[in-house]
Amino acid sequence: MVESVVIGTVLGEAVFSALRRLAHVDASARLYGTDGRRERGTN
Repeated sequence: MVESVVIGTVLGEAVFSALRRLAHVDASARLYGTDGRRERGTN
């Protein structure tokens, strides 16, 4: 039982961290008007 709770906590934290990073990228793209990728034709 405890093992399941620990595994669920670790995996849950990984999922929430990934969602938080995606939210930060989205907020940054909305604020600065870019998604961080280079435009075509620029190096």
